Amino acid sequence: MIRKITQYMKLPAILFFSAMVVGTLVGLYLISPEVGEKVANLSAIKTQKFFEIALNNCGIVLFVYLSVVFSKKYAYFIYCFNGITLGIIIGWIINSNLMLLLLILPHGIFEIPNILATGYIVNKGENYVRKNFKSFIKVFLYHQIITIFCAFVEAFITPYFQQFI
Repeated sequence: MIRKITQYMKLPAILFFSAMVVGTLVGLYLISPEVGEKVANLSAIKTQKFFEIALNNCGIVLFVYLSVVFSKKYAYFIYCFNGITLGIIIGWIINSNLMLLLLILPHGIFEIPNILATGYIVNKGENYVRKNFKSFIKVFLYHQIITIFCAFVEAFITPYFQQFI
């Protein structure tokens, strides 16, 4: 079972991490360290941002799940876009303040695997959705619960890591 799941996540992981490498190179060589000098005060995120983060991330997961019915290309775009975005941030952090990587750590431990886990449904394809609609909805709801947990980590746990910087 685990082997099958990782097989379905292989292409999303390749797209994500390839895009992340490109993004890191862009962040390292094309973005000045001064660009992000005024990093947001993460302690101000808390509850008001939790709902915004959760809604945004749940929307992305919904979009990826719906893309199974229309075209997998939309989901692949999401993997690449998220990889490039994270890569640019990592590249900028390496240039400006390596300790800021601590801020990505709690976010990345949960959210990156969560996004890549959508590859399971995406690569199962439209026929799987049509034949196993109840299972599809069940997996989707579990995925949304995990996404809300990731938003909780981003909004409430990540600000504590700011204290170490």
